Amino acid sequence: MKANAAAETAAASALAPAIAAMMDAVRSDAATAVAAASADAATGVERARVDAAAILAGARADGAAAAHHATIAMVTTAKREGREAILGAQRRAYEALRQGVHAALAGTIESPQGIALLARLDVLARARLGPNAIVERLDDGRIGVRATDGGRSLEVPIDRFIDHELAACHDRITALWR
Repeated sequence: MKANAAAETAAASALAPAIAAMMDAVRSDAATAVAAASADAATGVERARVDAAAILAGARADGAAAAHHATIAMVTTAKREGREAILGAQRRAYEALRQGVHAALAGTIESPQGIALLARLDVLARARLGPNAIVERLDDGRIGVRATDGGRSLEVPIDRFIDHELAACHDRITALWR
């Protein structure tokens, strides 16, 4: 057995340089593989950082663009709503003026000026339908006259004249809004 042990020791001694060389080669290959893997990992991490920065920059730009569009939409809506509010206030003021004129006329219709106004409406109606027209005051709450002549009839409410006069005052009325 000793001979076997001696032969094994001699074989091991003879193979030791080859085994050491193979181990050195394996260690070198492993070190090269680890270095390559580390380099690849570092490159991958750097690529991921660059991609993440690009994605973040894109998201920021998209967010800024979306915020810009939202702001424009909000400003447009606010302007439209403001304009609608102004127009509504102007419409209400104009209607209040119109109703005030009607109320003033209604309060004075039995006065000499109101009777003169109705007489002028009578003349206007007869001029349209003829001198034989029957003219009477409107009985539906409006101020004005109704004229009939046979199959023809004509209503002359003062509303039309008020609207006409207010339209003629348009520039002065709109100057009040400025």
